[in-house]
Amino acid sequence: MTAFFRTCFAPHRLTGGICAVDLVRSWARHHTPADVARAADQVEAMLATGVSEDALRVWVLGAAGCGYDPGLQGMGMVQWLAMVRDLLLGQSDWALPPGAWEALRPWPQPETGRLEGLRHLLGAWFGPGWKRHGATFEAVVERFTATEAPERVTALVDDLDELLAMNLGEERLRILVLGRLGSSYDPRPDLPGGHTMAQWLRAVRGIAISHSFA
Repeated sequence: MTAFFRTCFAPHRLTGGICAVDLVRSWARHHTPADVARAADQVEAMLATGVSEDALRVWVLGAAGCGYDPGLQGMGMVQWLAMVRDLLLGQSDWALPPGAWEALRPWPQPETGRLEGLRHLLGAWFGPGWKRHGATFEAVVERFTATEAPERVTALVDDLDELLAMNLGEERLRILVLGRLGSSYDPRPDLPGGHTMAQWLRAVRGIAISHSFA
């Protein structure tokens, strides 16, 4: 499933005002009918799960590696996935609202390959079952700084500085952290006062610095 989104909507293909309809049709032309049918079935299965718009956005733009955000054109993820499915099935011309796919812009994303320090913390320490490392996120980060090599901690702080300087915004940070970088920890229910993802990342940075140089 991720192969379709990563190849069809790769950021380098979203240039020159190319239409997303043409991207899907081009992908279909260059793949076997069985591959196209499989992709359509997988999109349909995703829609049938009934998960929330937010969960779909995190998965599609994060874990699945899709470089196109339909929200830039005012489309919901459920609506967009249904249209992609219909495109794959060759049944979508009637469903395309005027202007829905025009002025396509790549979704600005950091090069996550440069964020290996942060990826290590989020994937290894805040993955599924993260509470085995500590009862709170603070305890997990403290244990990380006490256990990991100093170079790992330095890499984490550098990555956080780089990521926060990008000013990606709350939604894109959530997609990146919870999707592409492998975190299973969502700070919003756990932190009082409605902390944002950026505030949580700053808190992680502060703990890492204070305990690594204590």
